[in-house]
Amino acid sequence: NGNFGYVYYCARAFMAVVTFEASAVLLDIEGTITSISFVKDVLFPYATAHVSEYLTDNWDSDECREDVARLRDQAREDQKSGMADVPLIHSENDPSCNTKEW
Repeated sequence: NGNFGYVYYCARAFMAVVTFEASAVLLDIEGTITSISFVKDVLFPYATAHVSEYLTDNWDSDECREDVARLRDQAREDQKSGMADVPLIHSENDPSCNTKEW
């Protein structure tokens, strides 16, 4: 955890600085600080190319397993709401799922 100062909003000489303690900061970058095409054409392919290695290297950590469980729960919620093209995230207890093959 650390203290972060973040410029929250800046327009017409208005600026607010918020200081908070956090273990992570998630920013919405798509169309905000970079173009949507950069996210689609560069960041998504990068994530796709490296997710297997990341999961293999970090699977033994509780944090990684908890993150995957949260993604699995979100995917189920998305499917129930009727969202199209939701990826299936197998349970690590599913015998048809080899956790080393992502």
